Amino acid sequence: MKICYIITKADEIGGAQVHVRDLAINMQDLGHNITVMTGERGELVNQLVSNNINVIIDENLQRSINPFLDILAFISLRKKIKKISPDLLALHSSKSGIVGRLVAKSLGIKSVFTVHGWAFADGISGFKAKIYIYIERFYATFLSDQIITVSEQDKKLALKYNVASNEIMTTVHNGVYGRVSNINYTSINKKIKLVMVARFSEQKDHKTLLKALSKIDSKLWSLDLIGKGRYLEQTKKLALNYNISENVNFLGERNDVLEILQKSDIFILISNWEGYPLSILEAMSCGLPIIASDVGGVNEAVRDGFNGYLVPRNDPVYLEKSINKLIDSYDLRQEYSVNNINDFNNKHHVSNMVKQTFKVYFDTVSEQQDAHVVI
Repeated sequence: MKICYIITKADEIGGAQVHVRDLAINMQDLGHNITVMTGERGELVNQLVSNNINVIIDENLQRSINPFLDILAFISLRKKIKKISPDLLALHSSKSGIVGRLVAKSLGIKSVFTVHGWAFADGISGFKAKIYIYIERFYATFLSDQIITVSEQDKKLALKYNVASNEIMTTVHNGVYGRVSNINYTSINKKIKLVMVARFSEQKDHKTLLKALSKIDSKLWSLDLIGKGRYLEQTKKLALNYNISENVNFLGERNDVLEILQKSDIFILISNWEGYPLSILEAMSCGLPIIASDVGGVNEAVRDGFNGYLVPRNDPVYLEKSINKLIDSYDLRQEYSVNNINDFNNKHHVSNMVKQTFKVYFDTVSEQQDAHVVI
């Protein structure tokens, strides 16, 4: 099968970029003809090219809404895709989903739009959410062949707002390679080492995390923050204001995340909204107990009191209590570590995601032609 992936951003390796990278590499290894189109150069492009994936850059494809560039993106993408003549367009991110589905319909090509968290998810401002509900409802009704949601919560959200029918949506949970090794028994550090992997953006809630940590004895913990983004400097100032800057390490974007996770004791992800975070799955594979905001599909990976704790959005008091529980109990951290490694092995390896995703691709293309494929 000839598959063309489209995603806007490539300058940072977030969940959607990792998802596309792993799918593209695995599908090519299975013998499929793969092209990835993106709106910019960056680390995603570097990693794809190093794995011999064909990449096309179209700078008109931007994440922000710009009617002029969006029209140019439609024209240029249509021209490029017509030349490639793929069997399927696999679309990732809201903008790619909007422009890509228009292109697909105009060329008579089947498309699958993967939702990495809706633009109208709980936690997004009301007016903005309403606009996206109307847009996504129109596209799902008139332009969508199939939609993949990476969590059951996102599927339920679409049904709740009558955005898309159950018949065209399939949930395929994210998967990662991870690094399963010996159980992370932790407590080898003088201080309990906390780690959060997240962009410094509206979506993530570093402020609530730092506020909670400011109430915990600084002799007991240190925090590594991995990622980059527009709110990085603002977050550094918050750490100073809370008098915890000496305990907080800003590590930037890293290529050795798994190695850092393996040297940590507790994984934390505090967010305003989520889809199905890959960072949590990577932490599970390393045997880390998890504390995460109960948003989006997080509770489909983290079970409160089984492999970690779920905390309400914007609740530093509850978060403080959850962190203290794990800091205070080696036995609890060990128990959650074992449970996470077992869960990862059973549910969250990338091979499961690839197999289930390809089934959606195959069924979608098979609606209009016989596809001779191998998997």
